[in-house]
Amino acid sequence: MTYEMAVRAGGGAGEAAAVGYVLWAVMVGTTVPNALWGWYQAEWGLSATTVSAVFAAYAAAVVGSLLGWGSMADRRGPWTPLRWGVVASASASAVSIVDGVPALFAGRVLAGASVGLVSGAAVAALTRTHPRGPGGAARVSTFATMAGLASGPLVAALVLEATTSTADAAYLAHLVTVVPVLGWLWRAPEGRSATERRRRSGRVAPDRVFVAAAVAGFAANAQLGLYAVLTPTLLVDILDENSLLLSGVAGCLLFASAGTAQLATAHLSTTTRLGASVTSLVGGAGVVTLAMDVDSVPLLLAAVGLGGLGAGLAFGEGLDGATRSAPPERRAAVSSTWFVVAYLGLVGPVLGAGALAERVGATAAAALIGAVATVAVTGASLVLRRAPELSDTRITTRKDVRWTHS
Repeated sequence: MTYEMAVRAGGGAGEAAAVGYVLWAVMVGTTVPNALWGWYQAEWGLSATTVSAVFAAYAAAVVGSLLGWGSMADRRGPWTPLRWGVVASASASAVSIVDGVPALFAGRVLAGASVGLVSGAAVAALTRTHPRGPGGAARVSTFATMAGLASGPLVAALVLEATTSTADAAYLAHLVTVVPVLGWLWRAPEGRSATERRRRSGRVAPDRVFVAAAVAGFAANAQLGLYAVLTPTLLVDILDENSLLLSGVAGCLLFASAGTAQLATAHLSTTTRLGASVTSLVGGAGVVTLAMDVDSVPLLLAAVGLGGLGAGLAFGEGLDGATRSAPPERRAAVSSTWFVVAYLGLVGPVLGAGALAERVGATAAAALIGAVATVAVTGASLVLRRAPELSDTRITTRKDVRWTHS
C-alpha cells in the first residue's frame, strides 16, 4: 500500500498519533535532568552558577536550532527534521551518561537542538495528517509537548528512588522510549502535499494575530518556567520538604495539568478556554500565597496544578492562533518563529525569577511574575477571541490531503 493509499484509508490518524509520540519522546529527554540537579550538586559539587549556565546553553541551542532549521519542513517535508531531531535527542542522553561537566553541557546542547528540529516539523506533520487540520494539530502538539515535559522529571525521580545507581539509569530509560521510533521515521516517505505545491503565493499570517499568539506563548512559558524553578525552592526553603520524588511529582503535575487541559477543553470555544486560562492563572497565584502562609504542601501542589492548567490553555491557544492563520506552505516556519518567542519566555523570566527570589523572596517573586504573565495572557486573549482570521481559516481534513513524493 502506498503512503497516499494509507492516508485515504484512514492512516492519517495513525500517522498523527505516531508524530505525537515522537514529540512526546523528544520532550521527555529535555526534562529528565530537571529532577537530577540536586543529585548533580550533591555528587559532583555543581554550583548554582554552573546549573544556570547549563540551562542557558540548552535554551540557546533551542532558539538557535529553531532559527536555523525551523523552516526545513516547509522546504523538504517534515520527516527529515523529525528524523534528525530524534537522533539528536538520543545522542543527548547517550552523551549525558558520560561523567563530567563538559558531557553535561554537550548533552543539553544536543537536547536543545532536538527541540528546535522537531517542534515546527511536528506541527507541520500533524496539520497534514490530523482529521481536524490545524486546530487539532495544535491540540495534539501541545498535549504531546506538555506530557513529555511532565514525564521527564517523574521518570528520572522514580528511577533514582528505585535504584542506587547514578543518574545514568534515568538517561537509559529515555533511550528506551526514543530509539524505537527511528526505524519508523526512516521508512516514512518524504513529500509535500500537492495542495501545498499549488499555494506558493498564499497569504501570510496576520500580524496582529501572530503577535497576540506569540504573547500568549511567551506568557504561558514564563508561567511554566516560573513554577518549575521556584517550586523546588518553596518546598525546601519554606516547607522543609527535601524529597526528590516530591519534586518530581510537582514537576510532573505542572506539565500534566497543562497537557490534560488540551483534552478536557477540546469541545469548548476559544473564548471559554482563554477565560479559563486567565481564571486558573489568577487562582494559582492566590493559592501559592495561601500555601506559604499556612505551610501546606497540598495547597502548593494545587497551585502548581492550577498554574499548569492556565499556562497550558494559553500555550495551546497561542499555538493554534499562529498555526491556523499561517499559509500551508509556510506553516513550519511560522510555528517555529512562534516557538522561538515562546522559548524566550521560558529563558528570561526563569533566569530573572532566581535573582528576584533572592531579593524579595520566592513567594513574592512567584506572585509578581505570575501577575505579569496573567496580564499578558489577558491582553492576548482579547485579540485572539475576536480575530476573524481564525474563524475563517479553512481547516483541512484528512480527505483533502494528496501526497506526492519529492
